[in-house]
Amino acid sequence: MYRILRIGGLASGLDVDSIVKDLMKVERMPVDRLKQQKQLLEWKREDLRAINLALLNFYSNEASEARLQATFLAKRVTSSDETAVTATASANARTTTYTVTVGALATVATNVSTGAISANTSDKINPSATLWSQRTKFANTNFGWIYNTVTGETIPGNGGSIYYLAHDAVKTGTVSISVDGTPFTVFYDQASYDASTDPNKVLVNADTGQLTFNQAIASGSTITAGYEYNTKQFSFSITTYNQDHTTNTKAFTVDATAKSLNDVLNEISSDPALGLTAFYESGADKVSIATTRTGDNNPGTAAAGFPEIQIGTTGFLAEVLKLDQTQEQGGTDASATINGLTVTRASNTFTLNEVTFTLKKVTATAVTINVETDVDRVYNSIVSFINAYNSVLDTINRELYEERFPDYLPLTDEQREQLTDTEIQQWEEKARSGLLRNNSILYDIVSRLRTDVITAVRGADAAADRLAAIGITTGGYWEHGRLYVDEAKLKAAIRDNPDAVKDLFTRTGDTREEQGVGQRVYATLKAAISRLTAEAGNPVGYALYDHSFLGRTIDEINERIDAMEERLAEMEDRYWRQFATLERLIGQLNVQSAWLSQQFGQQS
Repeated sequence: MYRILRIGGLASGLDVDSIVKDLMKVERMPVDRLKQQKQLLEWKREDLRAINLALLNFYSNEASEARLQATFLAKRVTSSDETAVTATASANARTTTYTVTVGALATVATNVSTGAISANTSDKINPSATLWSQRTKFANTNFGWIYNTVTGETIPGNGGSIYYLAHDAVKTGTVSISVDGTPFTVFYDQASYDASTDPNKVLVNADTGQLTFNQAIASGSTITAGYEYNTKQFSFSITTYNQDHTTNTKAFTVDATAKSLNDVLNEISSDPALGLTAFYESGADKVSIATTRTGDNNPGTAAAGFPEIQIGTTGFLAEVLKLDQTQEQGGTDASATINGLTVTRASNTFTLNEVTFTLKKVTATAVTINVETDVDRVYNSIVSFINAYNSVLDTINRELYEERFPDYLPLTDEQREQLTDTEIQQWEEKARSGLLRNNSILYDIVSRLRTDVITAVRGADAAADRLAAIGITTGGYWEHGRLYVDEAKLKAAIRDNPDAVKDLFTRTGDTREEQGVGQRVYATLKAAISRLTAEAGNPVGYALYDHSFLGRTIDEINERIDAMEERLAEMEDRYWRQFATLERLIGQLNVQSAWLSQQFGQQS
């Protein structure tokens, strides 16, 4: 609101501005009290939201994990020889021991070019250049090119003897040429062309598609051509086998003017379904291709027609790259004896009885694998839960027992102007202190949480039916429910009776007494978060309107403040109008007095 500039007291000599301000101070006192009340409510809302956020973090993390069986089923696996066999165990694995003897490791299938793929070892192919530019450097050039056929292509005569077909890379022996219906004899080499006595002949350059006639073709004549041309593309397909013996087939079409050998091999290697790795090694001048999946996935020998990588017997892979599928070194299965049982798998890593074994080398003697409860991991999970519980309890208890200073109210705007920043901070610390002291909602939350952790779990193992039985106890009464952990006792309980410890936290039941500690605390936190959200609003995020109890109360106070501010503005205007009237009357009186004085002066 813009303040109107007013100047008073010109006639009366009164400090009207100060008088009006003093009058308005009294009138503004109810508004100041409302603003102080609003500030206290806003501070209270902030404090409750901070507590609610702490509860939400506890609820979403440690409390959530403490109610889940998987938290207490963590397993630790050790191997007597980790260079030969390692293992991991799922939460459902039983505590036991395995003896493992590795008979064979699973291997991948491999195939290598049967010979150098370059025609000249002193001028090898460039695997990074386009295949079209390198095509003549290969020892075998049977790419399996794709040809297209052209019939009835017409070229208008222009009086010259040299013309060009619409396509280059023409296939020798397929060209037919006529001019206005008269056939011309076609030659593909200069010597034969020169030796011919045919009256109508044409020399075709198969690489460029150039036509050289032995005579000028008159303007208005029409040259008609038919031929096959190389599209400079070729295709091939590969079939591989999965470990369940199903197949994957992928067809590739290659534009030789755009792709290099490395590009093609990278495309083969990048296909996730095929599961292959392919590369060219320039020193050996050969290509290697191998499966990424181990195992004999197409049982039988490649020579007998059971290759893991089926590439056919003709075309780019078989002829240009010299990959003979009958020469493939097929993949083999892994073999191990586990607790006297021979196990064969396509992979060196496999799962048996909820334990995942990884075979690394063949062994002459048995390797011992021990599966046991991961005491440290379960212990750390429980300690994290207890620490989070204590942190939340400490946060709430600080608010419940914080001293209140009722004489310290939020500062008004006028009071702030009279204090330094340090004084304002110190004052507000006092004014804000103890706003949640003895808060009934917080008292109830603490009471429920403390009951959850100290009450015995009905139906649980008597040796571990309460936290105190596994080494988790409460402190002195002055600590208001804080928990302490006896590390040795808790670890012993986890090691000796892991199922009972799990049950103590995760047990479910129809009544609260039958539920585990983790289940109880999780449910209590959920209800507490809901209550505090209803009281003070969402602790996270932002909403245009706060529907909580405190939010609605603050909005009501804002409405009252706005209404009172309007009334005070009207009142201030009235005061100024009254003083303006006084000034006008005094001014008139001064004029009359001056006139009378003048009259009396003239008579004398």
